[in-house]
Amino acid sequence: MPYRTGFPLPDVEHFDTRDWWTRVRQHQLTVQRCTGCRAFRHPPSPVCHRCHSFEFEWSPVSGKGTVYSWIIANHPPSPALKEQVPYNVVVVELDDADGIRMMGNLIDVPDSQIHIGLPVEVVFEDINDQVTLPQWRKAG
Repeated sequence: MPYRTGFPLPDVEHFDTRDWWTRVRQHQLTVQRCTGCRAFRHPPSPVCHRCHSFEFEWSPVSGKGTVYSWIIANHPPSPALKEQVPYNVVVVELDDADGIRMMGNLIDVPDSQIHIGLPVEVVFEDINDQVTLPQWRKAG
């Protein structure tokens, strides 16, 4: 995802990711699923990694998962994020999409309380009129 003004911008021109970003903008979390072998895949891609089919559907997922890994970023990847550091980045393994992991920030949880295995759920952050990001919060 390209960075402009500090936030990843949806690549709405790219066929593989356009529909995913459109659904995120509507506060829907979905994952591509091969209609041939039923394998989930993320990030979106044109071909199934398991059976090489080009056929897929968008499968809604609950947005519930667990923290698989995490870091605290101390160096901003963009000047626009200079005021945001330090911030956390979590990798979340989804409960209902076998093997799928997504990244984001864990909000409303002190960094000292983040740990592998922490149950989380998706929350959507509307950055502006064009950009919505899936973020994570402690499941409750």
